[in-house]
Amino acid sequence: MRTPVEIAAKILLAEDDNDMRRFLVKALQNAGYSVASFDNGLSAYNRLREEPFELLLTDIVMPEMDGIELARRATELDPEIKVMFITGFRRARGSSRSRFTFANWSARSSGC
Repeated sequence: MRTPVEIAAKILLAEDDNDMRRFLVKALQNAGYSVASFDNGLSAYNRLREEPFELLLTDIVMPEMDGIELARRATELDPEIKVMFITGFRRARGSSRSRFTFANWSARSSGC
């Protein structure tokens, strides 16, 4: 029987960029987390309706449902879920480098 310390925290990842999604899944799994990943917000939301997660890690700009709407709906389903946004943007005009921004968000702090 597993003790609570041995049970991996469950993370729901919503990221439409295939390379970034694969990278994050591998990094999080290597760190000992259980990860369910989806390439759009709607699919992630449907999975969240089926089972609880400790953390929603979501891109902001995605097809079908953006990360802001996903976070809003996720916290309606589970006010205790932690939400972290990730997003990529160009550093300079014409630059191919992306910079990733992380921000923590909760329903209480957003007024939802």
